[in-house]
Amino acid sequence: MRLCFGTYAKILLLCASKDVGNQDIALALFRSVDKSSLMTAPAATGLFNCANGLPNGRGANSLGNINEKARYCDPNLVSSYFASTIIPLISPNKCLQAVYAVRRLIGEDKSIRNDTVVQRISKFTKKDVLGEDNISPPEFLAGVFLYTTFIDNRVGTNTIAFLCLSIHGLLSDH
Repeated sequence: MRLCFGTYAKILLLCASKDVGNQDIALALFRSVDKSSLMTAPAATGLFNCANGLPNGRGANSLGNINEKARYCDPNLVSSYFASTIIPLISPNKCLQAVYAVRRLIGEDKSIRNDTVVQRISKFTKKDVLGEDNISPPEFLAGVFLYTTFIDNRVGTNTIAFLCLSIHGLLSDH
């Protein structure tokens, strides 16, 4: 199992309200750091399948400079944005399940060392995240999103198929 933007976003999509699609999730996430981002359906599909990297400038299917903007953004503003914009996209009865599924994915990603900061708002390491019981969904999801912008999205290609098959286990364990 590997954490990247696509695997992270796929969990959010699987926990989203029924009328929310991958393009909605991707655009909302990107606008947390780059308000001018645009997203087409093909670009969103490529990101959710871990076939494409995150947008880093103007392209045929997207507009946004996610990597650079995420690197220099104010994490507290991103957390506030998540509270007002991202959390409402998630089905109310699945918000904590999304948090637990992302946390479990972090735990199962053997490429992440225990001392790696995986939650950029509270500066929590992998070890901290796995041991923390009091998690604020907006802050946690925002912090992990910022972390995923530093990872090559294509590393999750094999995880996507597994996630689709095992998401019910990831979601039902908590």
